[in-house]
Amino acid sequence: MKTAIFTFITGLLVGAVASGGEAPKDLTFTRIWSKISEKSDELKASQFQQEAAEIRKRRLARHWWPKLHIDSSAFNTDDPTVNFINILGEHQVTTQDFNPTVLNVPGAHSFAQTTVGADFAIYDGGQSGAALSAQKKVVEAQSFMTQETRLQQYTEAARIYGRMMILSNERQTLDRLEAKIEKTISKYRLGTKANPVGFSGLLALKNAKAKVVATEAQVAVEIHGDEKALELMSGENFVDAPALAQSNILLFTSVYAPTAIRDVSFAAKAQLAASEAAERRIKSEKARYLPHLGLFAQNTYYTGDRGNASGYTAGGYLRWNFDATDFGAAEEAKLEAAAADSRAQAVELNDRIRADAAAPAVESNEKIIRLLQQNEKRLSDQWQVSLQLFRAGSVSANQLAGVVSNSVDLAQASAKAQKSYLASRLELLSRSNFDPLPERIAQLK
Repeated sequence: MKTAIFTFITGLLVGAVASGGEAPKDLTFTRIWSKISEKSDELKASQFQQEAAEIRKRRLARHWWPKLHIDSSAFNTDDPTVNFINILGEHQVTTQDFNPTVLNVPGAHSFAQTTVGADFAIYDGGQSGAALSAQKKVVEAQSFMTQETRLQQYTEAARIYGRMMILSNERQTLDRLEAKIEKTISKYRLGTKANPVGFSGLLALKNAKAKVVATEAQVAVEIHGDEKALELMSGENFVDAPALAQSNILLFTSVYAPTAIRDVSFAAKAQLAASEAAERRIKSEKARYLPHLGLFAQNTYYTGDRGNASGYTAGGYLRWNFDATDFGAAEEAKLEAAAADSRAQAVELNDRIRADAAAPAVESNEKIIRLLQQNEKRLSDQWQVSLQLFRAGSVSANQLAGVVSNSVDLAQASAKAQKSYLASRLELLSRSNFDPLPERIAQLK
């Protein structure tokens, strides 16, 4: 099975050709992460929410500005009251207008009114200030959520890339085993039914080869699934490409999954900020029960059949709203704040539990990987010695097939340990405050 191991981004190759340059020689994780961070709809959604929260904060920061309004209308009426008021507004009332007949039946007339006004709130119970204070925490929470989303996308990309690296190494090992046993079978001359012992050895070798091929097929399926996942995450089509830029999982994780960062995670920080925002909303809800004081001024311009004129009104107001739907609003806000605080504590506790479980798993799996690497070297040496003894007739074909079977088992065990190690390292990373900005990742060596 000599199919191409991995695929590469078509857009990158096309761009390279169009610019007169050469296609990249390897598939680096930095390039993959750069594409994913650009294309991720989940990350874009979080960033849009953060921008929306920022805009709302700026809007609330203008709460002390005076509220302006313009009201303009044109109409025709035979209503006695409306006619008289508008004629009075035009400053055109005459003694004839007080004639009872004219007052009661003024006839239809056309008028226009334009009012320009301003309302300046002096005191609103602290509602606007509290709303602004709460929104600042909402912005902070959303900023942390954007970082959390980016980190989770990053760890998923690293998981897939790391798995592809592990599977690539496993398949290379299986390819070498297949080539060795195929060569041995092709030169085996005792495998005839007339020679039961030799024929048994041939069957053992073929069974060992079948185990290698079956394992290769399983690995190929896993690799294909990871390739498709990266296609969907990056938004690009892939074509055949050379091997991955990295091949050592321990080196890869030491660079792209640092474990020295142990702090409150972005998810926990977001929940804590959301909890503080909910706490600050309590004051805003309490302000519903308090009086509002303010100043107002307006000027109205009247236009009609007799002329034009204007008049102004200015003063202050005391407004105290009593709305049945407001009762219980403060208590509701308190419960929401308590719920948000509990969620924050739950996230922080979950982070500690999972990080504490992952830390020893990292250390244990690293030791297992190094031990298995030593076993791989010894098993490789055993194959060479066994092959020489087999050719000399000192080792049977069944024994040689056993070495191949052990090599397949060792390759699978090694891949399993590396996957577990990768998962534990990324679990630790996902519970940290590591922000994988593409420009930051590009600088990692």
